[in-house]
Amino acid sequence: MNEILDICKRAKAVCGELLRLDSPAKFEILNAVAYELLAQKEAIKAANAKDLANGEKSGLSAALLDRLRLTDARIEAMAKGVREVAGFAEVVGENLGGWSHPNGMQISRIRVPLGVLGIISPFLIFCGGKQNWKAVVKARSV
Repeated sequence: MNEILDICKRAKAVCGELLRLDSPAKFEILNAVAYELLAQKEAIKAANAKDLANGEKSGLSAALLDRLRLTDARIEAMAKGVREVAGFAEVVGENLGGWSHPNGMQISRIRVPLGVLGIISPFLIFCGGKQNWKAVVKARSV
């Protein structure tokens, strides 16, 4: 669990730099992530096999183990999801409208980025023991 917390802290630390990137740079980074998911597929499956073995020893149900299992198709779906996010229209900075305050101040609603993109899956947070994870959340921009 500490490793995941460290990853999240590092992501947050560079978030400010990432938020200032232009659309082509974001597109390039996200496509590189998708590429690496596919390039590292065997290493990902090997690490997942260890997680599944630990889960089986801990008494996780067959249904949960199946949801945690990363196959070629599931990893390819993750990469596809990241590429889909890369293809989303740029909305950061979009003006959603505005109004005038009675004191004359002009107020506008402008889209701003909220944070880090991620693929959240129960196997990333498995701490041992029987966990009751119900779903895998696909990558979406935050």
